[in-house]
Amino acid sequence: MSRLPSLFDVRDWPTKLVAKAVTPGENKRLFGYSIEEALARSCNLSVMLYLSLTGEVPDRPNLRRFEVGMWFASALSIESAPVHAAALTRMCGSTPTAIQSVAATALADLSRVEVAEHFSTVQGFLGGGDCAPQDAFDGEVAARLLAALADEAPSSRASRQRVGRTCLVLLVLAESGLATREQLERALVMARLPITTAEAFAARSGRFMDDYPVHLPVVEYVEE
Repeated sequence: MSRLPSLFDVRDWPTKLVAKAVTPGENKRLFGYSIEEALARSCNLSVMLYLSLTGEVPDRPNLRRFEVGMWFASALSIESAPVHAAALTRMCGSTPTAIQSVAATALADLSRVEVAEHFSTVQGFLGGGDCAPQDAFDGEVAARLLAALADEAPSSRASRQRVGRTCLVLLVLAESGLATREQLERALVMARLPITTAEAFAARSGRFMDDYPVHLPVVEYVEE
């Protein structure tokens, strides 16, 4: 019986997988910058994250906006679904690999939803317009963000927008130079993964029966 040609047979395929971000070899480079000879000597971890997201080293104002945005984005607790899921995975006695995989997957999905909800507002802001006020605006959060920006606060348009917390964080990150959906989604996951796993690994491994509140409020189902 003759074999019918498949897609793999009828076209020419590349013969090499080309590195786009990290140059292979002993002295690896991230978007052209030597990791061990340049970045490790003179840059902090925030610069590495920003460079990974944008391909560029930030200037001082954008680096500060990025750092503040990342700190404010990181603030998730056990009440959020990704942290809850990761902690529950730990209580069930799963491996560190499984716990971190659950955390990363849940965070990626949450970030996708949040960016999708606010991206049109971010685009309008980057186009030079101010954002329509939102009912979710929290003056205390905005004040804390202004204080964190410190010397960069006067030049930050994002910090003056009367929008909800998540939208405000996305605006600050966008103002720092993250202009695409992919960059914003990745940044939220990067910001939240360390704190999410910190909460998860603080739970006692394999102690689901002792530590998880399984007696949820009673639900009564009524036929209409």
